[in-house]
Amino acid sequence: MWWTIHLDGGPRRVNHAAVAINDKIYSFGGYCSGPNYNSKNDIDVFVLDTVTYRWYQVTTTSNRKRNSSLKSKLSPTPSSTLPSRFSYNLNEDISDDDEEESNNENQNEHYLHTVASELNSIIKKDVPFQRYGHTVVGYNGKAYLFGGRSDEHGANSSLHEFDPITFEWKTVEAKGIIPPARDGHSSNVYGDKMYIFGGFEYTHRLYSNSVYAFNFKTLTWEHLPTNGKAPSHRDFHASAIVKDKMYIFGGRGDDEENSSSTTTTSTSTSSALVDTYCDKLYCFNLKTNCWEEIETAGDLPTGRRSHSMWEYRGKLYLFGGYDSINDIHFNDFYVFDTEKFIWTKLQPNGEHPTPRRRQCSAIVGDKVFIFGGTMPDKAKRPGTLCDLADMYVLDYCASLKTLAARALIQYGTSIKNLPPLGKTLDRDLYNMSQLNTITSTTATTTSSTSRSETIFSYST
Repeated sequence: MWWTIHLDGGPRRVNHAAVAINDKIYSFGGYCSGPNYNSKNDIDVFVLDTVTYRWYQVTTTSNRKRNSSLKSKLSPTPSSTLPSRFSYNLNEDISDDDEEESNNENQNEHYLHTVASELNSIIKKDVPFQRYGHTVVGYNGKAYLFGGRSDEHGANSSLHEFDPITFEWKTVEAKGIIPPARDGHSSNVYGDKMYIFGGFEYTHRLYSNSVYAFNFKTLTWEHLPTNGKAPSHRDFHASAIVKDKMYIFGGRGDDEENSSSTTTTSTSTSSALVDTYCDKLYCFNLKTNCWEEIETAGDLPTGRRSHSMWEYRGKLYLFGGYDSINDIHFNDFYVFDTEKFIWTKLQPNGEHPTPRRRQCSAIVGDKVFIFGGTMPDKAKRPGTLCDLADMYVLDYCASLKTLAARALIQYGTSIKNLPPLGKTLDRDLYNMSQLNTITSTTATTTSSTSRSETIFSYST
């Protein structure tokens, strides 16, 4: 197990969401404090080619085509509203000799503007607004985005479908019991369903520990009745599925219901809320809807939020996160054996990631890609955070060729001084060492009390 690659210059994003589809990773939204970011825009989408390690930004559209004819929109209009000839020939010149006809023309012009505005609104509805704290999952070759919020629009409960072939968005016309708008939740796919857990409910302004399931085949939401010992209400936890169980670790809650679990607490100076962090591991049986608190042993990770967790070959892996009690950003790395119930702290070879929170992780084959997030900027005043645009690759099965290329890069060997290596190896060396150019490699900074920490006086 090696950290094989570290490249900067990707999308500088915090609290974004990402999903792997085939050999590409798609990153959606998030925020940053630097230039070239406008929270009022439609959500941005970046794609990572995991073969070349190159980032690209894509231009997305609604699947409701803009070439929907105004003529077809106008044709059912009653003749009392529009001149009949205008309903059939939008390009015909209109005489202004008659005052009554001129009035009709003015009415028609107003109508055209109204129709155009309506069509644009319909199109815009399908494209999500820029947001953070959302989740995205993959199902049948498409990405599905749920939840999240922005400073301008608040939180959202719509489900959006993204087609990675056409780069088109579509709002899913879901039915059933739709989850309240939220951010900081988790999403996982099991079979033909997506499971949502926890988060911060925007309308009620409270943490959640509810489980919702969305059936992709019937397009129906349901609020699942559960039994067993459920996790406390929380947001910005991490989750992953192993076999038929969904595991939950960490996240932030309040101090009202955590007396039965090992927690740490902190009171924010700008909020009456008391943060709590649970270090217990829970699993949700996806067949019986039963919660269970797992009795674990070994190198136990401390409670945290905004960390990453994923499944690989039947085991759970956990990286990074943040502890506001001690103001610690983590870059520790753990594995959990789901059969022996043992945590083990790992120290992979290679250049490991810097401490961070709010990053994304995605796994493709035997490689894990970790990118973005935020960390303390030690060169600035205390409390200043540095938004990140870099990417690390963890290779569970690094080949000898990859390790040799990594060594050449690590020791600064010039390719010009090497004998001919062949086009394939030359290309690999280039891809493994060449920085991306999506954003400047000069990190931007912000106060630790960022936008996601001032809305409703709670932090992420």
